[in-house]
Amino acid sequence: MEVGQELVARSPSGRRRYSRRSASRTTEILEAAAAEFLERGFNEAKLEAVAQRAGIARSLIYRYFATKEDVFRAVVIDTLAPHVQSLKDRTETAPGGLAPLLRGLAEPMARVAATTPLAAVFKLVVSESRAFPELAQICHDQVLQPALASLEHAVADAQARGEVRSGDPRLFALQILSPLLTALTFSDTFVPVGAAEHDLEALLRQCVEVFLEGALTRQAPA
Repeated sequence: MEVGQELVARSPSGRRRYSRRSASRTTEILEAAAAEFLERGFNEAKLEAVAQRAGIARSLIYRYFATKEDVFRAVVIDTLAPHVQSLKDRTETAPGGLAPLLRGLAEPMARVAATTPLAAVFKLVVSESRAFPELAQICHDQVLQPALASLEHAVADAQARGEVRSGDPRLFALQILSPLLTALTFSDTFVPVGAAEHDLEALLRQCVEVFLEGALTRQAPA
């Protein structure tokens, strides 16, 4: 059944009745699943508990998802993939070279980290990737790989314009993204046990300037 179609059920009297739209139901399931995964971990999370959080019968989940892995994939896509698409759009349309592009990413990246469970999802994937490599595969395919590909393309274009010194553009892309991943791990692992919080946007801005100082050629626009 596709999202947006009506779910049809029958009342005790035999009359047809319509539940809320399936798009709304899917949203409820994914919100409940995200809470369950992040609270209990992937292994301990139960679809029955997801159903209880969503206030539905467990059987209804299987109208939308075949397995727990499918539910997790949908949580990642629903929560994080739109922001990856936003990054892709920025790298494809940003004028003025690589420097203004990267400087313009610090604020939205920090906002995404602050308003979504990005840090918690990343920590969950890292902590359970050995036992459940499929989780790492999902996060890589849906989030990391598209983000790296967009940044790699932006770096390669900048190299072609003579803005960035020679080097593997994918490694440059990883260099750009790594501070965010490290900061997410720190904030979700060590801050809860007493480490001092940091200003993520300020950190990302500083990392961008350090990167640009080493990567840009002399003829690149400032």
